[in-house]
Amino acid sequence: MELTRIEQLIDLPFVLVSGQARSGTTVLTQAMAAHPDVFSNGMENTWVRDVLDLLAANVDNQSRMRQCLVSPEQFVESFREATFKILFPDKVWPAKLPQAVSTFSSLKHEVFEQLTQLLPRVKLLNIVRNGVEVVSSRMIHRHIGAWSFEDHCEAWARSVDVVEWAEGQPYFMLVRHEQLLGDGAGELFQAIQQWIGLDYSDRCHEFVSQNLINTTGQSDEPLTQPGQLKNRIDRCRNWTAEQKGTFEEICSDGMAYFGYRIPWLG
Repeated sequence: MELTRIEQLIDLPFVLVSGQARSGTTVLTQAMAAHPDVFSNGMENTWVRDVLDLLAANVDNQSRMRQCLVSPEQFVESFREATFKILFPDKVWPAKLPQAVSTFSSLKHEVFEQLTQLLPRVKLLNIVRNGVEVVSSRMIHRHIGAWSFEDHCEAWARSVDVVEWAEGQPYFMLVRHEQLLGDGAGELFQAIQQWIGLDYSDRCHEFVSQNLINTTGQSDEPLTQPGQLKNRIDRCRNWTAEQKGTFEEICSDGMAYFGYRIPWLG
């Protein structure tokens, strides 16, 4: 029997971009969407994370599963199909079948175990960025800038969780924000495409070379050019001694884990 279009999509590699806000998730998501054979909705969503929450609360709970009158496998399959229908509605399907689908949803450690259960062909593309730069950028963002300094630090510190859990797995690739700035960005995207199983296209790299990051939300400027990022870490010069102490307390382990230097410590 011929597969339906939604069944054909479900059988493709699912490129899931993840990472903390202000780490480069937007440009990485849009760069992957620039590939001619990737069907991406090109935006952030909480749906994947919410469904993983639901699976974590139900699939291994015998009492709840008895109430559903379906097997755990059928339960997961139903939400897998719903995930594709919601993230990739048929009204925006491309004319030809793509080689992969893609979206962005920041993960949290409580639902990691359900990821491959929901998305057996997941390709988790996780981006990290220097914690000083991330916290500095979050502080002046139009929306999340209202969070406390401590909240920004704790959010970045959780960057370690995904990497510790998934590193070494064949479905996981770590991207560092600084890789997008260097001369090796082209090789990076070539490696990403090969890992996913895509035919090579230089459109991903071209997109990043022209549009590196989205703004902090303070203006309607276009994406920032690469050369404008070189001094972003200098924003911490305006941090108070108390803020620096808070950052050290919360983020030192993560900075060491990723090999980033805390600038005021020499």
